[in-house]
Amino acid sequence: MVLVEYDLELYKLAIKKIVEIEAKPCIIGSDDINGDGYREYLIRTEKPDKIWITDHTLTPLAWINISALHLKNALQVLNQSNNQQRHYAVMSGDKFLHLVINVQDVFPKSTHTLPLFPVLISIIIITVLFSLLYFKQPLHLVSLFNKLYSSDRIGCLLLSSNSQVLFVNKTFLTFAGTPDANTAGKTIYQLLSHTEFITVLQHYDDYIQNNYIQYAPEETINTHDNSNQYALEMQFISIKQKHYTQILVIDLKNDNQAERIKLWGAMAQRVAHKIKTPLATILLAIQRLEREYHKSDTQNAEKYDVLTHAAIEEIERVRKNINSFMKFAKLEEPLFQIMAFKPALVRFLKEYELRIPETVHVKTELDEIPVQIKLDEDQFKEAFYNILDNSINAMQSSGNILITLTLVSHPLNEFGGKDMILLQIIDNGRGISAENLKNIFKPGYTTCEHGSGMGLTISKSVFEHHGGTLKINSKEEIGTTTSIYLPVQTNGD
Repeated sequence: MVLVEYDLELYKLAIKKIVEIEAKPCIIGSDDINGDGYREYLIRTEKPDKIWITDHTLTPLAWINISALHLKNALQVLNQSNNQQRHYAVMSGDKFLHLVINVQDVFPKSTHTLPLFPVLISIIIITVLFSLLYFKQPLHLVSLFNKLYSSDRIGCLLLSSNSQVLFVNKTFLTFAGTPDANTAGKTIYQLLSHTEFITVLQHYDDYIQNNYIQYAPEETINTHDNSNQYALEMQFISIKQKHYTQILVIDLKNDNQAERIKLWGAMAQRVAHKIKTPLATILLAIQRLEREYHKSDTQNAEKYDVLTHAAIEEIERVRKNINSFMKFAKLEEPLFQIMAFKPALVRFLKEYELRIPETVHVKTELDEIPVQIKLDEDQFKEAFYNILDNSINAMQSSGNILITLTLVSHPLNEFGGKDMILLQIIDNGRGISAENLKNIFKPGYTTCEHGSGMGLTISKSVFEHHGGTLKINSKEEIGTTTSIYLPVQTNGD
């Protein structure tokens, strides 16, 4: 007999424990016998002929000899069950049996009592330690925020659960028009009520009243100081189950993509972790529901399958998006190898073939280029495949993709200019509008119904880590050309 649990990291079932039983074990019931919030299992075995009581990890706790009984169905918990005794009904032959389990027989309580004085001393010590840790935490956060938010285009305000200001950087105060404000002991309302940030207060109230975990209003704040105009985006983020709130105001007029990606990475990791656990719980519940109705209502099982399969597909779509966010947040430094690029590209395309629909035709024109480049194969493949996925998704039902590879010589290569490999993916899909083309590299931006908005951001970052660039030209109803430039390795590199 095995204990199977759902692995939250791998999103699949995994064997956690094996219990040796000779033949035909089956679970005939489960119940929180000792009231600790975890269910114990009652498992029937034929050899030996017993009912085993195990904890939630399948560790055996006790057993009941049933050699003279012929149990026909699962145990049912009776209403008279309490903290001292658990009562169950079960069929044996043509008779109902009343099974009683004394809780103390399975979970014997200790008869020893602790001396009062040491207990009181322990409580006092724990209370003092907890207080120190509790008050140290905001200090740790303030130190962290001091390091993170030294930017002149990202204003940051950290609040306690009672809206008191714990940290504010100079940029936030500059945007608010109060660069020299004294924030000691103030709440957000005292700090901002007489500034140009009344809008921030209004959205903060919305964030609190609606109990948001993350809130990014579409409205922007237009403000200025003596020499600069600002267009500010607002973001409200819960930290540690709403013990703290982080408010960011980001200057969009002086957009710095590297800073923006760093900020998105931190947010993506935090949000993805919050979603993963409940998502796994929902998936497990649906899978259990499927098993139940396949046993008890076979006549309507097919009808129910349509609903549960649709729900599981949606969960898988969300899981895929979460993985994209996690990947974006944890993008590692590339591990480069020097290699000839064309043979590697041919191999990548061969591996991708199975993902190409029959209605999409892919043609290659790859020049012979006897040069080498530095490449992290795993990261490059992921970024390259994302570009191909986008091209295929741009096809309405069928279409053509042309992949070309050429060497672009730098006109000043004798004076240090770098020759580049140019890899182009050209499709005749639906294309991208001029308005959307301006936003395609923004994290989270997508026009695809099931997209995460992270694919092109990750791809661009990967190619830039390789010393290259990614450019996209597109026209609606004509198609898209994606150009990837990668520097050639020279003897001096």
